Amino acid sequence: MTKSVSNVNERDFVDVLDLAEQYGARWVIYHGMIPYSKDQASLKACPSPQQNEWAWNKLFDLQSVYKGKPAINVYYPSYARVAKQRGVADWDNWYNRFFLGRCFFGRFMSIAENGDAIPCSYNDAYRFGNVKMQSLQSIWDRMQTSEFFTKVRDKSNLNGKCGVCEYKDICGGCRTSALFFTGDIFGSDPAMCLHPEGSA
Repeated sequence: MTKSVSNVNERDFVDVLDLAEQYGARWVIYHGMIPYSKDQASLKACPSPQQNEWAWNKLFDLQSVYKGKPAINVYYPSYARVAKQRGVADWDNWYNRFFLGRCFFGRFMSIAENGDAIPCSYNDAYRFGNVKMQSLQSIWDRMQTSEFFTKVRDKSNLNGKCGVCEYKDICGGCRTSALFFTGDIFGSDPAMCLHPEGSA
């Protein structure tokens, strides 16, 4: 079960969790809102950094209420930073085996409706092959050796607040959000509320 929140509301969180608990669901996944384009209406629909910060902390609090029945997961990179700051139990296991929110741009491939390969389900600005003309394996192999995707995967190349943030190795922001808000795939994800030292 996945829930996207724009007008952040605790009741929305709890209603979904109660329903999941009622039906014995193992977990609920809350998905941060990611814009599909640089269209201003799309960007304005995204929650503010303060709303995201409130939402992630509220969901962290709700974990202790539901005690894993259902478990709560958040599909957005900055939730890792919140969980780390709040002292999630068994950090390494949680981050490497449970957390779904890492940005997989350049580590993931999706297929658009016309057969084009794209590096993120939310980002069709970059297209790098078509399954009607090439095998999935050849497209994937080219992506893995691409200079561009190698650079995007390396968080030392991030700019702005994300580039100087002490949590960039576990977060690093959403590259699609950064692209559509700032025009720079390596830029800061404006959904972040944290202002790291040395950032503007």
